[in-house]
Amino acid sequence: MKKKSAIIMISVTILISLAGCRLTNIDDVYSMSERGNEKATVATSASVDGESKWHACSVYYTMPSDEEAPQILNMGNSIKLRKSNLICRVDEAYVTDDFKDVYKYEDDKSIEQLRTYLDTYEKNVYIDEDANICKSSKGIDMDMIIFRLNVTNTGEKAEPFLATGLYYYDIKYDDNGNLQCNTIYDDNFRPFLVKPDGWVEHKFDKVTINAGESKDIVLLCFIEKYKVTRYKSHYSADEHKTIYDDIETDGLMLDNDIYIGTNYTVNHKTGRKEIYDEDELLKLDFTYSDKLK
Repeated sequence: MKKKSAIIMISVTILISLAGCRLTNIDDVYSMSERGNEKATVATSASVDGESKWHACSVYYTMPSDEEAPQILNMGNSIKLRKSNLICRVDEAYVTDDFKDVYKYEDDKSIEQLRTYLDTYEKNVYIDEDANICKSSKGIDMDMIIFRLNVTNTGEKAEPFLATGLYYYDIKYDDNGNLQCNTIYDDNFRPFLVKPDGWVEHKFDKVTINAGESKDIVLLCFIEKYKVTRYKSHYSADEHKTIYDDIETDGLMLDNDIYIGTNYTVNHKTGRKEIYDEDELLKLDFTYSDKLK
C-alpha cells in the first residue's frame, strides 16, 4: 500500500439518533424505515460559530521506558475478554469496499435486518439505500472489515459478547525502535453485529453465549480508508452543522500493524487508553478483496 496525503474541502452534517427513539420489535424496524430517517444535527468538537481551528487526531504516544508491552498473540489464538469468562478467536479479518461481500458470511435474512436497522438509525451514514458504502462524516472514503470470530464461554453462566467489547490499536516504531501507539476509537472502527440477540433495545449490540458454549460471530467494522492526522472545522449556527474546512491525511488506515485489546478502562494518569494496561494484544492479519489488493 502506498502512502498518500490529501486535503479535502467538505461540509457535512453530523447526525445522531433522536433521544428515546428505540426499536421495540423487528416489525417496528420496518414500519419506522417507511417513515423515513429521524435524526438530529449536532456539533461535535468543532469550534464555535465562525471560528475555524485545527484539531489533531491519530496522535501516536511513545510507550514509557518503565512500562512493559503486553503479551502479543497471533490470529488463531484466543484472547480473553477483560473481567469475563469469554475468550475470542479471530479466524478472519477481511477488508473490502463492497458491503455485499458480507452475504458470503451470513444468511440473507440477518443481513437484511441489519440493513433495515442502518437505514432507520444511521441512514446514509455507513451504507446508502443501494448498500454502497458511504464516505465518512469527514468526507473520507470508507472500507469495511468483516471479522469472523469464534467466542467461547468458559464460565458457569451465560455472558454477553458486546459489539464494542474489542478495542483497536495502531502500533508502529520510531527510528530509535521505540514503540508508538495510537488508539483507534469507535468513530474510525464502528462495529456492528450481523446477527445479534435481536433487533430490540438492549439486544442489537450483543450476542449471548451460554455457559460452555462456543458461537461463530460475524462483526462488521466501517473504517476510514485514509488516516486523518488533523482537520480544520467550525460549527455553523445558521446551518446547524459542523463544517469541515480542511482535512489532512497521511497514508492508509491499515498501513501499520493493528492489534486488538479488551481493556475498556482509561489510564487514570494519562487520561487515555494505554496498551501497557492490556494483559494481551492480538495482532490482526488482514486479507483484502481483489479490488483492494
